[in-house]
Amino acid sequence: FLNETRTKFQYKRAVKRMNLLLEPGRSLRRDCGTSTYLALESVRKDYFTPKGGDRDDKPNILFVLSDGVTVPVENQNLTFLEAGNLKKMNLLTFVMGMPNQRQVELNKRNVYIGDEEWIAIASTPENVFKMEFKTLTRKIAFLADQVCTVEN
Repeated sequence: FLNETRTKFQYKRAVKRMNLLLEPGRSLRRDCGTSTYLALESVRKDYFTPKGGDRDDKPNILFVLSDGVTVPVENQNLTFLEAGNLKKMNLLTFVMGMPNQRQVELNKRNVYIGDEEWIAIASTPENVFKMEFKTLTRKIAFLADQVCTVEN
C-alpha cells in the first residue's frame, strides 16, 4: 500500500470542465486531443510499480473508460505500443466503451468509434464492453465482484 498520496486530478474541477463541454449547444474545441497512450504509459510507469503500491501477491486489474480514439490519429500507433506494453505485464484489463458524444450530436448510426483501440487495450476482446453511461456503475460493480475475492 502507499504511505503517501498523490493528486492526479481534482474531482470538482474535472467535473466542472466536463459539464462545460457537455452543455447542450456547445461545440467541442477542435484543438483538443485524446492522449490515450499517455494514460496507458502512466499506468505502466506510475501505478503498477512497487512505488505506486503494486504488490506481487495481488493481481493487477485495470478498468479503462473511453469514448473514442486517440486524437490526433498520428499518435494512435503510440496507443497500440503502450497497449502492447501493458499486455506484457499480464494485467487483467477491461475497457468500457462509451458513446462518443460528437457522433451522438451528428446523429451518426454508430456512436461507438473506438473498437480497434479498445480491443488492443483489453486483455481479451471479450473484456471490451460497450454501454451507455447509465449502466456503467452496475457493470463495474459486477466486474469487480467477479475478479475480487475477500480474504479472511
